[in-house]
Amino acid sequence: MPVVATLDGSTTVNKIIEHAMRDAGILGNGQTLNADDADIAFETLMQMLALWRTDDLEVYAHRNITVPMTGAMTYTIGIGADVDTDRPTAILQAIYNDTPNTTSYPLAILSTLEDWQRIAVKSLPGNIPDAVLYEPTNPQGTLYVWPQPGAGEIQLTVRIPFPIYTTIADDLGLPPEYQAPVRFNLAKWLCASFGSPLRPDIAQLAKGTLKQLKAVNTRIRQLEMPDRMPMGKMDRGFNIFTDRP
Repeated sequence: MPVVATLDGSTTVNKIIEHAMRDAGILGNGQTLNADDADIAFETLMQMLALWRTDDLEVYAHRNITVPMTGAMTYTIGIGADVDTDRPTAILQAIYNDTPNTTSYPLAILSTLEDWQRIAVKSLPGNIPDAVLYEPTNPQGTLYVWPQPGAGEIQLTVRIPFPIYTTIADDLGLPPEYQAPVRFNLAKWLCASFGSPLRPDIAQLAKGTLKQLKAVNTRIRQLEMPDRMPMGKMDRGFNIFTDRP
């Protein structure tokens, strides 16, 4: 009977960097990483992952953030903010929950601050909001709500951010399928940082593993048609999202 080993994905940032440095031809077999090169490689890794945080096809999962409503027009999201959590780069969906009735209302997401500025009466107390705007201000993001309910909560669907490492000895903290894409794409970035020629096989591995990762992370939402669209005489059935026929 075959023995199946479990791939737990545990590895350190240092190990990934050493592999990438060898792939890039910067570190030879038997050589050890010096402090200066380690600092450059560590900063390069952080820059690469910070960019990956903005792409839905490179983020491995989503999560919900709950924002309790207090009647305010704006709420901050980030470390030490009104909602104390990692600062999102964007919100993918917003739902208002009318607690304790637990009825959910999808909210429109405004695209720009200019759209918010076009609202004639911005301060408007209300029971159920219609729209939100999220600005990824730094170090804390800002959520605008219109109109402003004094109770209930808004659930925001956001991307799970890549880890923020503090030292090279930190655990990578990513699913095992991310090790190869991080390793080979970091090697590609390190070639640019150190002026080392990029080997064709490493370039192909960087491209191929990232493409495979994006294919796995592709999520297609169910098609939604506006209520005002003509449906003829077809029986639409019950809509689980709106809780009505």
